[in-house]
Amino acid sequence: MIEILHQALALGALRPLDVQFAQVVANDDEPDILLAAACLSSEAGAGHVCLLLEQLLPENLFGGRQPELALAAWQACGQPDVASWQQRLAVSPAISDGSTATPMVLQQQRLYLQRMWQSEGDVATFISSDSVPQELEEAQLRTILDRLFGAATDEPDWQKIAAAVAATRRIAIISGGPGTGKTTTVAKLLAALVQLAAGERLRIQLAALPVKQRLV
Repeated sequence: MIEILHQALALGALRPLDVQFAQVVANDDEPDILLAAACLSSEAGAGHVCLLLEQLLPENLFGGRQPELALAAWQACGQPDVASWQQRLAVSPAISDGSTATPMVLQQQRLYLQRMWQSEGDVATFISSDSVPQELEEAQLRTILDRLFGAATDEPDWQKIAAAVAATRRIAIISGGPGTGKTTTVAKLLAALVQLAAGERLRIQLAALPVKQRLV
């Protein structure tokens, strides 16, 4: 497997870091762990949170760009399917379910770097702990939103709905494609929150520079 990983490196399908990580966490006689670790590192380098085990199948290995090499790597591992991958990875000393400190964490059919798994868990815990709706005067909120967005019509005003939901939650995510009014919605949401605060000083922090330039 080491030779196959170096071939993938030479072809640009893996980075030096990916191969080095695999050799640190797995022995030369563990081709399946070597391959999974290298692919996981590659996925992390591409900005992905985890490696889906289906990506270890030959049609998906190395992004599908090196089919012959992918087939050779898969055959060197004994031609495992997704269920077999899950069983093999679960018994590796380098992998745990997160209850013990290991370089990698397996959650069902997803393989994580330990730090990525921990970070994702921290975010999930933060969001779930702050998901309780905030108590607001409903009539007052409706009046403020009607003033900012206009009175209700037969057609749903999704910007208004998004602002209403965000105003009643400690955490809210407003998404949409270009030109859908995200910045306008956030600006009106902030105006609504200021009015709801009734003179209380709010702390408003803006992180993304383009949005900051449009809102300030």
